[in-house]
Amino acid sequence: LMMFIATVLFVGPIHLFVGSTDLSGLRFMGTLAAGGLIALLMAYSFMLSILFQLSLQSLVRNQRGVGSAIQHAWRLVKAGPRRVMRATAIDMALHVMTVILHLALLFALPGSSTSLAGLNTPAANAMTLEEPSSWITLPIFLVTAVLYGVMGCARSGFWTRAYFTLGGISTVEGGPDPG
Repeated sequence: LMMFIATVLFVGPIHLFVGSTDLSGLRFMGTLAAGGLIALLMAYSFMLSILFQLSLQSLVRNQRGVGSAIQHAWRLVKAGPRRVMRATAIDMALHVMTVILHLALLFALPGSSTSLAGLNTPAANAMTLEEPSSWITLPIFLVTAVLYGVMGCARSGFWTRAYFTLGGISTVEGGPDPG
């Protein structure tokens, strides 16, 4: 919801401005403005991702409430922006690695139109152009689900460690200390 609101707030005024003026001669400036808008949206989404992960950790560790967790996450981000950016880079690398492995599984699917093996076959071979049966795709989908589950657990474990490294505290007694 926050990304949708941000997109509407960022894109709306630019779309109205471009639609109400004739900027056909300024294509470079339009491209530059669109690139700046995309960079702004990416920075905003990275910040939301950081706040979301840190506030989840704060919510679990402190058991006070959502507002308090978001404030605590914001304080952690403001206290060490470089450390937070390093943690975000690692988190984004984990996310990109998950997507790359997912795409590799899709390209490895035998007989599919997206398969690398299917791209090199002649068009006369109709067996490779048909969609594969569910007996072939089901294991691929299960492996993909397991992949996203494992990477989700890895990201959660990473943010648990990062929360304490960034200065987060735990008020819950008897919980396991990850350090």
